[in-house]
Amino acid sequence: MTEYLSTATAPGKAILLGEHAVVYGKPAIAIPVSQLRVEVTIEKFRCPDNEIWIDSPVVRLYKNVKDLPFENPLRLAIDLTKDRCTTKTFSGMMIRINSALPIGGGMGSGAAVSCALIRALSTCLDGQALPAETVNALAFEVEKIHHGNPSGVDNTVITYEQPIYFKRNTPMKMVQVGTPIHLVIADTGINSATSTMVNGVRKRYEQDKERYQGIFDSIENLVDKAHQAIEIGDINTLAMTMNENHRLLQAMEVSSFSLDRLVKTAITAGALAAKLIGAGGGGNMIALCTTETTKPVSQALNAIGAVRVFSFSLADNKGGI
Repeated sequence: MTEYLSTATAPGKAILLGEHAVVYGKPAIAIPVSQLRVEVTIEKFRCPDNEIWIDSPVVRLYKNVKDLPFENPLRLAIDLTKDRCTTKTFSGMMIRINSALPIGGGMGSGAAVSCALIRALSTCLDGQALPAETVNALAFEVEKIHHGNPSGVDNTVITYEQPIYFKRNTPMKMVQVGTPIHLVIADTGINSATSTMVNGVRKRYEQDKERYQGIFDSIENLVDKAHQAIEIGDINTLAMTMNENHRLLQAMEVSSFSLDRLVKTAITAGALAAKLIGAGGGGNMIALCTTETTKPVSQALNAIGAVRVFSFSLADNKGGI
């Protein structure tokens, strides 16, 4: 009979505005996507030497942790957590990882796995999860393997599971939501490595710093306008900022035919705004809708071939979702 030791979950995320520019010290607004989650369950496992095994079907991994490279994100998350826990001895365990999040889809799958894994393992070892700030810090270290030069926005919004205004090296701000915000997310079905897209922007930035700095400055202005609009419930201004942000991401050469096609379809079907989310290249887009347009926008995106479409709302409960 299976003996369960601990379980933890973590949400996905979406960046409403500010992706890429956030790496260069500009602000971003990120929201948790609580409907899509990673779940980590730890079970007792009979094995020699009280070892830790991982079973993660989503990445087709079934392996002893000691056989993974030291720089493997899962091994690093486990090693960092063990170092922070007071309990240093344990029996054999199996860590099972299941995820509803698309890999390479711009929804923070790597950070979500790290956060859920850190919480589940620390609960298993010490009887309670590490504090949120510690979980966030450890997940950020793992993000460096995934992305090279991460901003920290993914691990932060996922750790706290609240809409945030994020700027590198400054205290984060929880975003208060003034009126319900209705959103639709659609997946192109195309995986895109965040590190590849970030490195591409870096290369083009180095080649034309003046142009790209101007784009980043414009995005910063949009993020600040959107922040105020969300808090006072000004949906029309939020829509304007999201649409303009997508145009700037196109100018940065991180959008794609598939993303632009979904964005155009959403707008034509009645969305107030639509833009890519995450690093671009593939992955997902997000559309800002009303209660009346959520269904037709979703239907149009499904009809044009989006791999997965779902809707959700940010509620007017002082930052809750």
